[in-house]
Order: sequence, then structure tokens, then C-alpha cells
Amino acid sequence: MKEDMLINLLNSKLIFVSKNYDQYYPVCRLIISFGDGTVAYIRNEDTAEWDNSIKILYASLCKVETNVSLIEFQSYINRLIYLKRFIDFKSILEHFKNTPLKEYHFIKPALGLKFNNTNYVNYSDITLIKKEFLTEYFKDNNDVLELIEMRLKMNESLIFIDVTCKAKDSTKAKELAIKKFKIIDICFRFLLKGSNSKTLRFGLYSLNYESLSNMIGYSTNEFITINEENNEHSVSIDDYLETLFETSLAKRVWALLENSELNDMEKRIREAIIWISMASHENENSIAFLQCFLALEAILLVQDGFINKSIVAQISEYIAFLLSADSKKRIAIEKEIKKLYSTRSAIAHGKKKSDIDSDIIKIFSLTRTLIVKFLCDESLKQIHKISELCDYITKLKFS
Repeated sequence: MKEDMLINLLNSKLIFVSKNYDQYYPVCRLIISFGDGTVAYIRNEDTAEWDNSIKILYASLCKVETNVSLIEFQSYINRLIYLKRFIDFKSILEHFKNTPLKEYHFIKPALGLKFNNTNYVNYSDITLIKKEFLTEYFKDNNDVLELIEMRLKMNESLIFIDVTCKAKDSTKAKELAIKKFKIIDICFRFLLKGSNSKTLRFGLYSLNYESLSNMIGYSTNEFITINEENNEHSVSIDDYLETLFETSLAKRVWALLENSELNDMEKRIREAIIWISMASHENENSIAFLQCFLALEAILLVQDGFINKSIVAQISEYIAFLLSADSKKRIAIEKEIKKLYSTRSAIAHGKKKSDIDSDIIKIFSLTRTLIVKFLCDESLKQIHKISELCDYITKLKFS
């Protein structure tokens, strides 16, 4: 098996030294130290091959066990070298197969949200907790309560989000938590930024700096924290919990963000959701304006390359036919999109960065409406690739 060949190769690169360490230090990299004073090195010229081989072995492991981090895998390889048991890949697979999954929890403040009449809400592996309820929520977990109070309760946020991750080591759990918080951030932005607010700025991250810290994993003693700016305009989400989690639209959005097996159109829609979610979180209107168009183009753009008249015509026509069945309304929508594209070009070329408040509302609304249409319309759900969308538009034009 190729993995065993790689293990033999890696073993052949190891140099075991028990004295005269200084002569090896400048030309070798330390792998592991033994308790008896022996040290395992590899030569500097072998480091690239060594690291690449470890990554190949890890990729083979991930085909069977996906809940292990590369760091934990490397650590286990080092332990095998220490025990002189780094011999075959089957035993490595067996080790991780028999390693139990552990449940980890991570908590992070949400900026711009609040509860009025609710203390906490749980949906699947996500729990939203009111700031004032943190002590009560963690009363049965004395090991972390003090840490939570010291590190999080002082934060200016009004709501905290707790996620559950299952993994075989804490590093992998943190990777999953970071990914989960990013998904929550995108889904909340997209689902909340609707007709309820034209000026909502929400995020699990500060407006101008998307830090992945200010998150505590309370299954371990490891944590990172920074001070993030407070969002003064918090929106109460008591009345929007169904919007966030239970509607068919919400379930579709969560599925697109969490699943990896997507067809071409689903990937395009997911990309559009990410772009418009970024726009909803952007302070600078001109940047948000461009991000809305990137969302439109992510779904509808047929050809690659710079924006030209044919692309503008294609996209504006597609939007018109997708958003209305009435010929007069289609003409109006197409005309409006072309006008907004002119503003987009002006912004992109540095000629117009102000006086676009009404335009940003228009393009955001049109873009979000289009995305929702793709997510909810039964006919559009049957379209799996861009060529099928082209055929669909053609039939609409000549029907």
C-alpha cells in the first residue's frame, strides 16, 4: 500500500542523535526528543518532502476519519516515532478509528443583536444566550463559569452564541467552530437583512475586522480574546427566530452553507449569498454596491472576463425575465439594472462614491429578491447548471 511506502520513506529520512547535537542543529530540523536524551532529526533539504508526505498520509486518513486535525495527526506520528512504532498505516487508522468523538462547546458574542423577552433559544447545535442569562446558563458548569464571566460577560455584546462541535481532538473542534461561526454569520446576515431593516449592521465580527478570536472553547483551557467594537444599533430578534431557523427559505440557506456536495447553480447561489451578506455588513456604501453586483454575477454570469455591454445586456435581461412575467415590468427592471450598472462602472473607476444611498437600497433589494427566487421557486430549483438556466430564459423569451 502506498501509505506504507511513504512511512518507509519517512523512516529513512530520520536521523537519531544522542550526542554532538550542535553539529546537527544548523542543518537539521527537530522532529522529537526522547526521554533518554536521544533526538530525532531530518535534514533541512528533506523538510519539504517530509511535510508533503505527512500531508498525503493525513489526506488518506481523512478519507476514513474526517474528525481529526492535521496537528493531532502529526503529534501522533511523533509519538509513534518516539515509541519506535511508526511502521504501518493500518495501525494508525485503527488508532483514530478507536479514538472516541468528544463534544466541544464554543461561545462567541454576536454584535448588533438582542433579546427583549427571551433568555436563550436552542436550534440544533446552536444556542443563542442573552447576556444577563449567562451566569444562570452556565451554573451547572463550574469549571468554565468563572472564565465565561471574566472573558465574555464584560463584552459589550447583548447576545452570545454557543455552538456544539464533535471531534476527536480540540484543534479539529476549533476548526469546526470557526467554520460554524462563519456560516452563522453569513446566514444571519442574509436572513435578517430583509424588509425589517434598511440600515441593519449585524455580525459575529466587528464591522471592519473579521477576527476569528473573541471565542472561548469551554471544553478546554485554550481561548483567544480581543476587544471588539460595540454595535450601537442592535436589533431585537425575538420575533425573527422563525425567519432565522424554521422557514423553508432559512432551511435552504443553512443547507447551502453547510453542505459540500452542491451542483453548479447551488454553488453559484451560495457564492451570491456570501457576497450579499458581506454587503449587508459593509460600512462603505460604494463597496457594498459592488458586492451586490458580484452576487448577481456569481449567479448569472455566463462568460468570464471584464464587464462589457454584452454582459450587462445578458445579466439585465436575465434578471428581468426571472423577476417578472409582465412585459412592461420586465422592460422597467432591465432599464433599472442597466442604470445601476452604470453606477457600478463609475464606482469601479473611482468616479462616484457618494450620493448612492437610494441606489444601494435598490440593488440590494433586487439582488436579495433574485437569490430568494432561486432558493424558493420550484422551477428554478430544478436548474442544476448555467447552461440549463440559459435554456430556461430562452424558453421564457419565446413562450
